[in-house]
Amino acid sequence: MPNDAISMKLDGGDALVRALEELDANMRRTLKVATVAGAEVVAAVANGMAPGPHIETAVTRATATEAEVAIGPDNAHWYYRFMETGAAPHEIRARRDNAGNALVFEGDAARVVTPVVRHPGMTARPFLRPAHDETQDDARDALGAELRAEIERVRAR
Repeated sequence: MPNDAISMKLDGGDALVRALEELDANMRRTLKVATVAGAEVVAAVANGMAPGPHIETAVTRATATEAEVAIGPDNAHWYYRFMETGAAPHEIRARRDNAGNALVFEGDAARVVTPVVRHPGMTARPFLRPAHDETQDDARDALGAELRAEIERVRAR
């Protein structure tokens, strides 16, 4: 997942974390599972808003007291970031190591060969931030439900 994916960090739930610690639960695993559950709620809505269904979650950090999950496009769809943030007008130049120093692509009528293209830019059409804003309560509830389920599972041992 690209480094520019939106990350969510959920602070709080201290009472649940203390309860899990007292029960000697595997905190790192538990927090990862719970955080992913919350992130999947956001990713599911983002997939419906994105240009295609290629939004995924990935654990970026997990300790015994914190877990962080990034939500964003998979590596093959890195360009979705331009939908989220937009792009200013800019030039795209052929790489020096490219044969003949030219950009080659299929145009409307024929193949285009040129050393530079002037991209007009594009306005942002965000999908990650709106998905986050729309689902943050549901994501928190999913995370809490996973933590509570783990407490019950450990108590039942």
